[in-house]
Amino acid sequence: MKLSKRPFLDLALDFSFAFWFVAENIFLHSIVAVFALVLFMGLTIVKFVSLGVIKLKIPAIFVLYGIFVLVCYMNIWLGYSIKESLSLELGTTLIRNFAFLVLAYFYVTITDIERLKKIFVFATTAGSIFAMFMTLLTTGSFMLRGDDSIFNANTLAISAAVAICFIVCSKEKWATPYNIFCITVLSLLCIFSGTRKALIAAVITIVVYFVLKNPQKLLKNTIFILVFAVAVYFALLKIPFLYEMLGNRVESMFALLMGESGDKSAESRADFIKLGLEHFPNSPWLGHGINCFQTLRGAFDTYSHCNYIELLFSVGILGTLAYYSMYLFVLLYALGKYFKNRSDNVVLSIGVIISLFFIDFALVSYYERTNLILVIICLALITGEKKHAQKSLKTNRKS
Repeated sequence: MKLSKRPFLDLALDFSFAFWFVAENIFLHSIVAVFALVLFMGLTIVKFVSLGVIKLKIPAIFVLYGIFVLVCYMNIWLGYSIKESLSLELGTTLIRNFAFLVLAYFYVTITDIERLKKIFVFATTAGSIFAMFMTLLTTGSFMLRGDDSIFNANTLAISAAVAICFIVCSKEKWATPYNIFCITVLSLLCIFSGTRKALIAAVITIVVYFVLKNPQKLLKNTIFILVFAVAVYFALLKIPFLYEMLGNRVESMFALLMGESGDKSAESRADFIKLGLEHFPNSPWLGHGINCFQTLRGAFDTYSHCNYIELLFSVGILGTLAYYSMYLFVLLYALGKYFKNRSDNVVLSIGVIISLFFIDFALVSYYERTNLILVIICLALITGEKKHAQKSLKTNRKS
């Protein structure tokens, strides 16, 4: 990422965002992560004040997320939570997330979208290098998954997969030495993490991008995608290194989908889903309280590993609809722009949002700030195109 001659505050804000992103995914719940979050939010406030009085419309995404947080607290106030202390603890996190959402939205709206994508790629690549290096030093292996792992393999790998998509799904020439280096590092991170969710995120986003970007080449793109997918699948199964890291987990996933037995992780997830569905009818509309799934007998003090089940159990139908209305709003907004302008960024936002819908079947993410920033960036990908078009129109009129 090249440094440009820009005001010091802008450069500091960009690097504070990159620092926060690395800390959020690697040093979560540590003093480093707290410092990075405070630094980013503080510099964002300073930037906001430095711009003076500006007109701000309340974005729909604020309202939708605010309604979700309100439903979470209604659940507590009305006595639906089966363990109020746990719900209040996570409720505080959601309020902090709302404040983060407001400031992060402001940051991405004042940042050039192409620069924002490059910052995201830079931050994720730097974080991946650090994670693999530290894992090697502490465990003697690059494997980020397992009892010896010191990082959250899921969030790291999903971020890496999205960053790869930001590089590949672009109108600019992406096969530069720097981009190839980033793709290599990010791909290794996805492999060493051993998480299927990263593969799902990358595949869905890239497939949606190539199908929607050039619908007139649908047959050609479909054949290419199928051949590529089959090649990747057999590589994961036949190459011993890839099979050990990720292939066996992908094979297990398909076995479970076919009704056969999978690995312990996949079978545990299936059991948690059944457990959540068993208790859901007892309070279908407002649920049993956020952060309370872990209290169930058979949950073993952990979460459900499925965002849909976790939300349906925790905040019921109302809370689940409130949360996913935020995703749906961004998706519908992107589709509306797509039929007017099939720009790379608009198509990319559609792919990322759809992949988030799928990933949430195997990940509890409603309290993660990483997911919030991905949703905000998707929104910025759409609005950034609108600003670029308006700027081009003004330039053409002057000329």
